[in-house]
Amino acid sequence: MNLHKERILTSQDIWKIVRGKWWLIVLGASIGFFAGIYLNYTSIPQYRSATLVFVEDRNPQAQSIFQISNASNSDRQLNNEMAILRSRTVTTSVIDTLINSEKTDLFLFGKKSHHKIPNLQRLLSFLPWISAVQEDTIFHEIPEHWTESDIRNAASRLRSNLSISPVKGTGLLSISVTAPDPEEAALLSNTVSRIYQHLDISRSRADILGVKEFLSSRLSKVGKALEESERKIVEHQEEQGVINISSSAENLISQSSKFESNYLSLQTEIEALSKKLEVQRSLLSDTEKALIDEACLFSDPLIENLRKEIAGLETSLLSKNIGGYSENDLWIISTQNKINELRSLLKLETEKMLSSKMVAINPLEHREKLLTDIFSTETELQTKEVHSDALLKINKNYERKINQLPAKILEYVRLERDRQINENVFLLLKTKHVEYGISEQTKLGSIQIIDPALPNYAPISPNKQKNMILATVVGLVLCIVVLVVLEMFDNTVRTKTDLEEFNLPLLGMVPFAVQENGFLWKRSTNRNQIQAFRNRLISHFDSKSPISESYRHLRTSLHFIQHDGRLKTITMLSAGQKEGKSATAINLGITYSQLGKKTLLVDSDLRKPIIHRVFRCEKEHGLTDVLNDGLDLDVAIEKTDIENFSVLSCGTIPPNPSEMLASKEMDNLIEKLKERFDKIIFDTPPVNAVADGAIVSKKCDGAVLVAFSNSTHRDSLAHAVEYLERIDANLLGIVLNGIRKHHATPSHYYYYYGKD
Repeated sequence: MNLHKERILTSQDIWKIVRGKWWLIVLGASIGFFAGIYLNYTSIPQYRSATLVFVEDRNPQAQSIFQISNASNSDRQLNNEMAILRSRTVTTSVIDTLINSEKTDLFLFGKKSHHKIPNLQRLLSFLPWISAVQEDTIFHEIPEHWTESDIRNAASRLRSNLSISPVKGTGLLSISVTAPDPEEAALLSNTVSRIYQHLDISRSRADILGVKEFLSSRLSKVGKALEESERKIVEHQEEQGVINISSSAENLISQSSKFESNYLSLQTEIEALSKKLEVQRSLLSDTEKALIDEACLFSDPLIENLRKEIAGLETSLLSKNIGGYSENDLWIISTQNKINELRSLLKLETEKMLSSKMVAINPLEHREKLLTDIFSTETELQTKEVHSDALLKINKNYERKINQLPAKILEYVRLERDRQINENVFLLLKTKHVEYGISEQTKLGSIQIIDPALPNYAPISPNKQKNMILATVVGLVLCIVVLVVLEMFDNTVRTKTDLEEFNLPLLGMVPFAVQENGFLWKRSTNRNQIQAFRNRLISHFDSKSPISESYRHLRTSLHFIQHDGRLKTITMLSAGQKEGKSATAINLGITYSQLGKKTLLVDSDLRKPIIHRVFRCEKEHGLTDVLNDGLDLDVAIEKTDIENFSVLSCGTIPPNPSEMLASKEMDNLIEKLKERFDKIIFDTPPVNAVADGAIVSKKCDGAVLVAFSNSTHRDSLAHAVEYLERIDANLLGIVLNGIRKHHATPSHYYYYYGKD
């Protein structure tokens, strides 16, 4: 017999549980309801304000270079911008800005907090018709001097309340901040947006600022060198007087200074490009740096040739310009056009080469625009270095010519040449510095604030109606789940389905807690137990009740089991105490007597007898007295107020109940009783407790095992069944007492619940 058979609940079983424990489920839902009220009462309202910003595409030409879809580029760029907005750099800058502006009376800094308002209006504010209650604000002291730890903690709190989301199908980002105050939420959202915009501008101007700083330092040095050159010429003229030089010497000085100026200017541009390249490379990862190094190291031969050709043409063009050629000269125009064509071709070839390198390592993981700019800078730098080498050779040639001048004018020529060089370089640097300053101011970045945040006075949380509904549903569902789980792990027998594993007929089911005309059928554990047992004579006092009908059903079942009429003696058994065995024996006897059969109820529970108390009989003149002392049956058997129903009480409590019931005298007594009565029912002690019931069941024609719904454990009942089968008792079936209405079948005695 499988005592641990898994209990599988169907939807019908679950509905029965809900129907039977409806009051507990209502209690769970009520607890959830009031929990929702408490949640609304203790929750601080939260407000959200959002700023809408537009992110301009940083690399509009990426499609032609890397063959990547614009949608993928745009999505990836927005994801990058969202990560930047959530970064520690941005949030820390926001905190610093707020502290410096003395806007520290915020919930974010712990300056303010809410005070709960303990009144009925706030408690019931979840109802739509109850107006919202404003929170009282309490102000707290905050430290005058902020430590790095304080700033980091405030930035961390800001990040937890910061939400970034893209507007689908656009290049827009929504920057929203949640706070306990609507004006604070708007202030934080706008501050985050402004700091983000400023950082973007600084990021886009990073290379320009580096070059501009370099030009400023160079401009200062060249300016001082120019002043020094002019001072030396003045001193020389004071010492040597005015020196007359030939036109050829003046022409030599002019051309030499121009070439030297161009050379020094080119050197300055090379240094500026190197500075710009350094700033750009600082933004790269190690993998990206390796890519650029490889691309520059293993450059295509065509690219190298183009660089050299451009440098050669620029040197020739410079020589012609210095030699006095007009800008409208055909050769000058043709050469300039040729240089422009070669530059375009060089740009195209470098983009092709870089594209092939990028595709090999998955270009989606890299910043194509930045890498392209860096490689272009590298290419321009290398081209200018080639040009610089050519100018250096020309300058050395002019240096040799100057050294061949007469000693008298040589020193003056060199001083004048240095002055002109410094003057030309100074003017060039000043022009470049102004150009980069203009470029800096015109480079506004790719972030535009479209809609600044405004205070939103409608709180986003708590959602009071939603909290109430959710808490109620959770309480309801949780209660049902607990009941279902307890039902699955409950090892007691409750319905006839639970008795199928015992392979015994179900003789009857007796309802639980049905009150009819003042008579209550229920288990009793209180001090008024005797009166409770007297109330159980319901088959006599209220024969039309459903409980009475259930006992008649038991009587009918026994009749069809033993249809040959040999079932005269019946033993009522149970696995444990308080399972309704005695009440079942009494009411079954009454139903037999109502058929006109002479019925005797024998109290063979010689340890805790109860029958004599129910019928108010003399206990001292009973079964044990007949067996031990030979008391006459006419004296021992007492008639009751119920027609055809007699009682044989237990008699004097013996020291050896089991031996007495197993004696030959007991066999003889049963035979005598069969001659006098049509039905004899024996009430016995629990089978699992003592052997008395098993002994009596062996001497009777049949035995009935009584179980109580939701009380008798399956393993206890199984033990009793196995024991009775082992001693070969004639076990007729099982009676299930105390069956709940929700465990009964829809047609179970329903007819008898009606009123006349």
